[in-house]
Amino acid sequence: MFDFIKFDNSNQVIFQPNLLVSSLFMHTNKWVDFQRALGRNVSQYLILKDGQQVGYLYIENNYRKLAKYAYSPFGPVISSEFMTVEFFSELNEFMKKYIYDNDLNVFRFDPFKWNLDLTVKLLHAGFKRTLAAVGPKYMWEINLSPSEDELLAAMKKVARYNIKQSEKAGITIIKASEQSNTDELVKEFYKILEETTKRQGFASFDWLYFQKQSEILGLGKDCELFLAKYNGQYVSGAWVNYSEDTVSYTHGGSVHNPEIQKFGASYLLHWTVIKHSKNMGKKFYNMWGVVPNDELRITNASHPLRGVSDFKMRFGGQLIENIGGFEVTNGGLSNLINRSYDWWVYRNDRV
Repeated sequence: MFDFIKFDNSNQVIFQPNLLVSSLFMHTNKWVDFQRALGRNVSQYLILKDGQQVGYLYIENNYRKLAKYAYSPFGPVISSEFMTVEFFSELNEFMKKYIYDNDLNVFRFDPFKWNLDLTVKLLHAGFKRTLAAVGPKYMWEINLSPSEDELLAAMKKVARYNIKQSEKAGITIIKASEQSNTDELVKEFYKILEETTKRQGFASFDWLYFQKQSEILGLGKDCELFLAKYNGQYVSGAWVNYSEDTVSYTHGGSVHNPEIQKFGASYLLHWTVIKHSKNMGKKFYNMWGVVPNDELRITNASHPLRGVSDFKMRFGGQLIENIGGFEVTNGGLSNLINRSYDWWVYRNDRV
């Protein structure tokens, strides 16, 4: 039998974050502190088997016009040996009870790096595929174990060329945590991000979101900001978040200036992040969501993520195909309404 115990000050001794070997930055205590500082309703649960921690579940409660739902981004995190029929059945029961206790309609989750074959077990345990948008199903990740020379050799020729061109042009990369004007640098990054998202038609967070990360997570501790600078102007930026073994590229952008873009500053920027991540002893650099580029998946050249995806893939690495989003509901008419709502609202977001 598995126990799902809410994590608080009384059971800190049980919590073993070193067990979360396939986890991301939102599975850290600091991320929970950050979310609460934003006014979010979040909680943590330890998954125990015979009194020993075998997993972890981070939960966000969300309230929308027609839906009240819980969401565990890239969770639960649990050792593969415990991914049994028993566990999935008890997970289903826990999520149903959580919905009832918190007056919600749906509980959604989208595990990270789970074996795709587990889909059958999840469906047999009573879960359904969610129709709502969740985290990226396809991600691009670089294994940092090879040497720097080997990592460079694994890149596409255009990536190596642009790295050299940027260095020759005198583009410099600044790590915000090493500077005294971090608040100013966060604002500069937000200007770049805002310009990029408007140009590409993407949604983003406001400036406070990044300022709070800088304050609570701590630049240089659980997050970092890298900026590329050319002739006194910040031209490209990358915001990354840290977990036990992974550096995640979560936000970034560049200015729209053909004169600057010809040097490919963003290539030097991410090469600097890769080297920094390797020097930290991290195992992976996760560049976040991509659109797969093969005949069996999406090949539409006009897809809004096509250019971004091609850029990430030029650094070498491998495609991660996550198992996707699942959910359990409270049933009844509200379930039908929510499924219909999700199908319509998120119809363009599902890959």
